[in-house]
Parts: sequence; C-alpha cells; structure tokens
Amino acid sequence: MDFFNNDIGRGIGFSNLGVSIDILADLVLESLHQGEMKIITNLDSRGRITLYSQITNSVSCY
Repeated sequence: MDFFNNDIGRGIGFSNLGVSIDILADLVLESLHQGEMKIITNLDSRGRITLYSQITNSVSCY
C-alpha cells in the first residue's frame, strides 16, 4: 500500500515540476479523494490494524 501510494505521489510530483508545495499537496489530496490511493479500513479505536482490517481504495474513506 505504501509503495503504491508513494508511486502515485512521485508521478504527481514529476508531472508538475516547478509548482508550489501547496499545489502539489492539493493534487495529492485530489488523488486521494478520487479513490486513486489505498487506505487501511476497519482499524480499532486507537487506529491499529485488527483481524478485520482491509486495504481498499481511498474513495471508501469519504
């Protein structure tokens, strides 16, 4: 999951050379909101992985 998300972030960075860090952050958040990244769902109340945790598209967190 981390390698997958990092690859997307690098792609955004390389495709937008010379833009401000604020614009890059907005582009990364847009990618997250569009479900292009991976997240872990079904964490416990302290944010830890459980037997029921799953890796899924980031669109499911919204």
